[in-house]
Amino acid sequence: MHMKNHSERITPLPLYQIVKNDLRQKIITGALRDGVCLPTEKELCNQYGYSRATIRTAIELLAEEDLVIKIRGNGTFVTFSPPGGSKGSELRIDFCQLSPQNDETSIRMLSYNTIEASDTICKRLGIPRQTLVQQIGRLIMVDDAPQAIQVVYATEEMLPHLFDHLSSNASIERALENYGMAALTSDLTFRSSAATSEEATLLSYVIGGPTFSFEICHRQRLCQTIAFSTMTWRADNLVFHAEVDANEQLR
Repeated sequence: MHMKNHSERITPLPLYQIVKNDLRQKIITGALRDGVCLPTEKELCNQYGYSRATIRTAIELLAEEDLVIKIRGNGTFVTFSPPGGSKGSELRIDFCQLSPQNDETSIRMLSYNTIEASDTICKRLGIPRQTLVQQIGRLIMVDDAPQAIQVVYATEEMLPHLFDHLSSNASIERALENYGMAALTSDLTFRSSAATSEEATLLSYVIGGPTFSFEICHRQRLCQTIAFSTMTWRADNLVFHAEVDANEQLR
């Protein structure tokens, strides 16, 4: 019997992807700051030991993500500034703390779309099929490093202009308070998973790295769901804290 070597199934990353990921990590974490000029292609070739074509492809991919801009005759400049609030600021993650309390937490907006709700979203929100919903993507940063991807869904009728309320450094809970919906409950489901290629890129993480996936239904007292959100957290640096009452119930 011929036994296959499992290592044969592992496809190495292209060289340009290795360079791109390394530079992206430095930009996202602030090691390469907004406005800084990148080393020349020749200097990067010497630094990484790869060809100029490889370096050029990596930089073009960074430019497609709006992380750098190439100015002819001047060089390539970083155009991304990691968002940050004042020291000690805190982004509340609904009813529980999902990161160490002393860390500085902020958000970066990723996307805003109006989409036709999938069957899953319709079920979570309790809305008819083919209903249009707002879809808002956010990247949660802890100490200027990406830690989680959050996607929020709600109808325009229930929460008009939700994007405006979530574009600041605010949790969904705080945004809902702005609508006068302070008396809320949340239903939380979470499971372990592995980072997809897209998630790994956004989180500056490894493909297949362990993550925790959360699904949260935000409800009013009458159990009407007013918003639904998903969160994907890197599991290599996550602390989950919640209060438990005398009846061993989460508070």
